[in-house]
Amino acid sequence: MTPILAATEDIKVQLVFNNAGYISTGLFADTDLERLRCNLECNAGCAVPITHHFLRKMIERKEKGLITFTSSASCYLPGPTATLYSPSKAFLTNFANTIAAENHDIGIDVVVIHPSPVNTNFYKNEGPQLDSLKTAQKAAASPANIAEQIFASAGRLTVWDQGLTCGVFRVVNKVLDYQIFTEVITRFAFLNGDHKKLCKASKTRNEGKSQ
Repeated sequence: MTPILAATEDIKVQLVFNNAGYISTGLFADTDLERLRCNLECNAGCAVPITHHFLRKMIERKEKGLITFTSSASCYLPGPTATLYSPSKAFLTNFANTIAAENHDIGIDVVVIHPSPVNTNFYKNEGPQLDSLKTAQKAAASPANIAEQIFASAGRLTVWDQGLTCGVFRVVNKVLDYQIFTEVITRFAFLNGDHKKLCKASKTRNEGKSQ
């Protein structure tokens, strides 16, 4: 937070964009714990002190404002092979919704957007390359489109589901109860190509097999 505080010390910030995030791929047990912690902090944890600081400043100055969060369509689903991405985005969505409910009455708007694939450096991910990400990148939208939809949602919607991928995920959640869908993924994840590839390369799983 220190660089952020220093850079905004003499600025009355009324627009806050919690946009930082990346995907770290691999099986959970095979991934270095520090790498997991960094991923969780960037995707979810850092939004807490940033939002807390600037929200308090807005309230103290009795100013209106906008706080936005870039979540993901993945927040609606379990995310094997990229263990912390979906959970961290689910936290971000719920956190944003809670902040929205607390501060709507004083004119501070909160928007959380669930983008479908976006054409950014997101796909230069940390960890093993996944075929599913390569497929998603082919359908990626322009970042400018996401920015436009965030501003269009301000003062109108708290949660904005953007794009076809997000729409499909929502439909799946309507058709199948989340718990049921989780059971389906749990029992059939081993058939996924990325899962097979990671398991084959897993030092943790394969240790001692050749002995």
